[in-house]
Amino acid sequence: METKPGEKETPATFGGLEIRREAWVLRNTDDAATGSACAEFINLNVDQGFYSIFFRKAPWDVSRWPCVSFNYRFKQAGCALNLSMLVNDAMTIVEWTNKNIEGGYFAPSVVGVSEPYALQDDAWHETSFDLRNMLLKTRFTNGLPPTGLIAAELSTWATAVNGHGYVNPKDARLYIDNFTIYSNKGKDPAFTWSATADDGGYAVVFDQKPDTVPPENVTHTEAKASFPNTAPGTWFLHVRSCSKANAWSPVAHKKITIEP
Repeated sequence: METKPGEKETPATFGGLEIRREAWVLRNTDDAATGSACAEFINLNVDQGFYSIFFRKAPWDVSRWPCVSFNYRFKQAGCALNLSMLVNDAMTIVEWTNKNIEGGYFAPSVVGVSEPYALQDDAWHETSFDLRNMLLKTRFTNGLPPTGLIAAELSTWATAVNGHGYVNPKDARLYIDNFTIYSNKGKDPAFTWSATADDGGYAVVFDQKPDTVPPENVTHTEAKASFPNTAPGTWFLHVRSCSKANAWSPVAHKKITIEP
């Protein structure tokens, strides 16, 4: 959904992203991991700050949709943030930027790490994790509860890494794109990627090799590709762009897993 000029954005028009505490949530149309816009989070406190936003407040069924992924870019280094949520009404923490302090407030609630820890180098990266698998390895080692797994209120939550106070720089800026809650059991993967006005086409290969380099031959004229009825396994998308002057870019790779 799009807002008209002068209208305020709501969670319905902004994909569920909301302010939680001490942070602005803005639409940024000058940058994106893919497409033409992303979300921008700005720390409002001075040299520390809770710096918390909701990715999604509404509940979802973790057994059906266990995986979470998004692209991110930290404008500056020095942020310390957990990914926090409620699972069956219990606080649940996925470490994101750093390890929490032993014996600290969050330690009993940690179920896993979004590996690798977030890179804070002013470049776009991707993070992903399988929440269901994390819970089975830590909190529910004897099997899932009969009530199932319901998660809600997925957000960032500042964490202390020095034993005292939160650590987030004044005016810290974090950009988020392509936030997705999904299952690896889908068999019809589809992809989009950033395009430029100079792109004349793309060479695309989808296979099970991590380092394939597509030949210099345009296979797609739009910045998207889909592969229906893909068999279970680990797959890789490989994309190169060709400019209108016939200059080829380096190859970009994307790994996905499809479960049986």
